[in-house]
Amino acid sequence: MRPFAPRLVGALVLALAVVYLIVLVPPVARTYVSDDMVFVIPILVSDSEGRSLLGAIGSLLAPDRGYLPRVLQRLYFLASLWLWGPANAGLAYGGVLLQMASSCLVWTLARRLGMGQQGAWLAAGLHLTAWVGFHASLWSSAVQHVISSLGVLAVLNLYLAAELRRRAGTSWRGLYWATVAVALVSSLSRASSLIGPAA
Repeated sequence: MRPFAPRLVGALVLALAVVYLIVLVPPVARTYVSDDMVFVIPILVSDSEGRSLLGAIGSLLAPDRGYLPRVLQRLYFLASLWLWGPANAGLAYGGVLLQMASSCLVWTLARRLGMGQQGAWLAAGLHLTAWVGFHASLWSSAVQHVISSLGVLAVLNLYLAAELRRRAGTSWRGLYWATVAVALVSSLSRASSLIGPAA
């Protein structure tokens, strides 16, 4: 192919990203009402009506309500309603930004594995527009999957960088321990890992 082809591929991928991020994602994120707002929030609101402040807090924190999620998840739903509104648009945009960061790591990983610029750009573009990223803009809990993939990609990139340094005979132990630390942190990226034991 001609020398300008990698730049052309990169430009096409960036144009696709612009269409995806500016044209497609915002209307969906602004108009989507999450299932929390449809099922859980109305119950929490109706249960607190007509109660005193202490009564409403007691109702919210009551542990014996099998038809509702656990206490910490209820608080999370109320906090996301307060922060983002019923559409969870802010959380959706956060998920898309995390997906973009993951796509940058896909590009870096592809280059580390010896792919040319064209292949790396295509891999990053396909990753950016993959279903899991779009799913994060539709359903706020999918942000957890985006965080998980970000952690895995960061671990792979750090490991390969440490291994390349080790083979070159340069200092690699710092990157190795950074890889271990990122692996441990990313293993806690699912909300169930953090909220489950406490709830």
